[in-house]
Amino acid sequence: MLLGRTIVPWAILWLWFFEDWLATGEWRGGGVHVSPDIEAEIMANSPGLSEVLHSGKEAA
Repeated sequence: MLLGRTIVPWAILWLWFFEDWLATGEWRGGGVHVSPDIEAEIMANSPGLSEVLHSGKEAA
């Protein structure tokens, strides 16, 4: 699979929507946000993920 046919077009499109979001404050690029209930379930079932996320916040 060529990067020019996969990653590059995706990155260009994502950057387009990102710049639009910076200008307008509204994300128009689609996608789905995880609900707080599902996020809590993911965190409860992935203790290693919680450690990684918290270690990143402390370093910043």
